[in-house]
Amino acid sequence: MEKQKLWVIFAGPQQVHGPNRYIDNDGKTTDMGARAAKFSSREDAKSFFDKNNLRATCQIGQESFEAHEI
Repeated sequence: MEKQKLWVIFAGPQQVHGPNRYIDNDGKTTDMGARAAKFSSREDAKSFFDKNNLRATCQIGQESFEAHEI
């Protein structure tokens, strides 16, 4: 299956090979990538970040997702 790279907000430092924590569409933390808020651009992710007053420890980055996770 082909993966799609999308922008997400990590609830802490992005872990390249380990489990990540994400911010979901409600601005809450989740351990499941499928529940992470996903964005097509960094600007959209930054706007969500600012609008939800997320902590400075959150980071915006890209991650690859399978079609069923989107």
